[in-house]
Amino acid sequence: MPCRCPSYARPFARRRRLTAFTETFDPFYRDYSVNISPEFKARAKAIKLLLLDVDGVMTDGRLYFNNQGDEFKSFSTLDGHGIKMLQKSGVKVGIITGRTSNLVAKRAADLGIT
Repeated sequence: MPCRCPSYARPFARRRRLTAFTETFDPFYRDYSVNISPEFKARAKAIKLLLLDVDGVMTDGRLYFNNQGDEFKSFSTLDGHGIKMLQKSGVKVGIITGRTSNLVAKRAADLGIT
């Protein structure tokens, strides 16, 4: 049976038909923490709170509207994953925004930001 993975997929994904990678199976995985200085690690561990704006930081900065005037925003799943990882490590995350939006409130709730 031929592989139905897209031609632009990673070569390993095409061979094994994998969609998710771990460092065990991903030949492109790099452990970047090896080159981090102890001083930098200590400074990073001192971070207790991350405050983010929404527009242009957690989104691509564009606003989408339909004919009824409903607003749409595009949030990155990778940002969400990073936020969840930070929360898991003990860093509190907050959102600061100048615009009131149900979309932002929903995204914050999805990420566990109160």
